[in-house]
Formats: sequence, C-alpha cells, structure tokens
Amino acid sequence: MFGKRLAEERRRLGRSQDDFAQVIAIGRSGYAALEGDRAPLDVSRLVMLGEVAGVDVMFVMTGERAAVAAARLIDWSVVEGIMVGMHSWAVAHEITVPPTKQMLLLKLLYQKLAAKGCMDTQALDDALRLVA
Repeated sequence: MFGKRLAEERRRLGRSQDDFAQVIAIGRSGYAALEGDRAPLDVSRLVMLGEVAGVDVMFVMTGERAAVAAARLIDWSVVEGIMVGMHSWAVAHEITVPPTKQMLLLKLLYQKLAAKGCMDTQALDDALRLVA
C-alpha cells in the first residue's frame, strides 16, 4: 500500500534502494520488499527516512504532499489581514518594505496571530516599526 509512494519518493530524491536500506538499517532486499508491499513499513522507519533522507512522510502515508496538506491548514484570513495591514502601514508612513522583509514579517506574525485567532494591530505596528 505504501510501497509505491515510498519508491516514488526515493526516485524523487535521486537515491538508490541501497541508500534507503542503510538509513533504516536493513538489507537492500528487505528494503525492496517494503517498496513491493511484501513487508510492512513501520512508522519508526518511515520517520527515520523523513528525518535523515528527506522523505515526505505525509505523501507516503496519504498520497498528498505535506506542503499541500499544510496549505489547507493555514488561516488565509489571518494572512490577508497581515498583508493588508503591512501595506496600509507602509503607505501611511511613506516607506517601502522590501519583499524579503514582508515575507519574514508574514511568517513571524502569522505564528503569533494565528495562535490568538484574531488580528492584533498593535503587534503588527510594533513589528513593522522594527523592520522599517
């Protein structure tokens, strides 16, 4: 069941079955059995492949890329509020915030504001003053 997606991940990463077998401390034939769904893939080995080799564990488990799943979890109204707030603040203060700083602010503020579940204009203003 998971073997086909595990093989797809290994190929995406440009790695051999021997490489992955070494990561999870089994022989190549044992690893081939995992990809062929002839042996069960235990979670600890899958996690190890994710941590050491960069395997997208979410994809192997569900068939959906982790980035796609994460995008569904983002509260886009918070992102929109931050972006609108940054733009309004920059216009009001007649400054330009470079895109790299905007992205950094978006990441930092999203983590803070998503946890609160509401827009915090004071936090936005404080953060923009720091980068301006």
